[in-house]
Amino acid sequence: MPLCSPALARRLRPRTPADLSRATLIHPSNRITWCDWFAAARVDAPEESTALWFDRSSLAIEAAIEGAGVILESDFLTVAERQAGSLVAPFRDGPRIRTLSYYLAYRADRTLKPACRVFIDWLRGTVPAVNRPAADQPLVP
Repeated sequence: MPLCSPALARRLRPRTPADLSRATLIHPSNRITWCDWFAAARVDAPEESTALWFDRSSLAIEAAIEGAGVILESDFLTVAERQAGSLVAPFRDGPRIRTLSYYLAYRADRTLKPACRVFIDWLRGTVPAVNRPAADQPLVP
């Protein structure tokens, strides 16, 4: 979802996805791009002449916190920043693109060591339900 600093949200006052064409768009290295988001919003993507590109989400998030622009970032990676109020969603409307980007793979035909089972249980308990698939789907060779 698009996120920015509260000060930038007050300055831009975006009401619709099209209003983001006035903003500097921050591009972290994610699978979902601004072009994907604008297409889902049924809005032409703006020119990228004022875009900022980062090869790390953490750097892109920090730039957004500092007011450098609007970032398209995972709600999962920005929980702490949104709870602290350093990042806000600039408007209520607009698409929320869901994606699964990380996978845990292990051989289902083998007995797992207890430490592996503890790690898998911890991981399942840590990732919010909204970011998990509805059911585990084993890979079949």
